[in-house]
Amino acid sequence: MTFSKTAMILGLALLAGCATAETGLDGSYRLVSIDGRAVIENPTLVIEGQRLSGKGSCNSFSGENKAAWPALDASPLATTRRACINDNGETAYFRALDQATSATLTEHGVDLTGPEHSLRFTRE
Repeated sequence: MTFSKTAMILGLALLAGCATAETGLDGSYRLVSIDGRAVIENPTLVIEGQRLSGKGSCNSFSGENKAAWPALDASPLATTRRACINDNGETAYFRALDQATSATLTEHGVDLTGPEHSLRFTRE
């Protein structure tokens, strides 16, 4: 009985891993625009399975997608709290990223969208 439960759990874990890999979302990205407006700095996003990480203009963030791709539920994101001289849109980036609810793989990279904002990334 224990063996069959273990085998089932491992099988489900492998299937979950395969589902993530098949989305093609894993990779490193650079933010191009928020709501169609170009960004000044070069914020980043890294997707590795269900893990998200990256950097704004000053601080870093990390989190986990609690939904199955392409749905996205990474709120709340953990961020560093460095004292930055200029925000350079970092607050807007983190807010938009925090409310994103879906990811779409595109020819240029990935788009994240939510009820209030859209983020466009290019693959690095």
